[in-house]
Amino acid sequence: MKIEKISSPKRSSDAYSLAGIAALLAVAIVTVIASAALAFAQMPANGGSMTKGNRLSSELPMSCKGQTWGNWNASCLESLSGKTGLRMVGATTAADQPEANTTVLVRQAPAS
Repeated sequence: MKIEKISSPKRSSDAYSLAGIAALLAVAIVTVIASAALAFAQMPANGGSMTKGNRLSSELPMSCKGQTWGNWNASCLESLSGKTGLRMVGATTAADQPEANTTVLVRQAPAS
């Protein structure tokens, strides 16, 4: 029994295909690194560590100043949404704990 080594024929197009794939991969890696560097460069100097209250107080209209977050009057809601003639609808939040470390919150609209 004679064992012969079989070698696949090498073509120059195979080498060009591998070089093209390697070049595309290199471009993709450079693009990801550049976009990450750009994103970090655009971050605020304090690292974006502003508290929720600080962010909201600067963005709220004058009609909402001094009001508790989420408990706004009708004029504040109209200025936030840009719509007029809104009506206030209250809701009751009920909590249920079906198992340990789990709380289910349900918002219930008042009966009309």
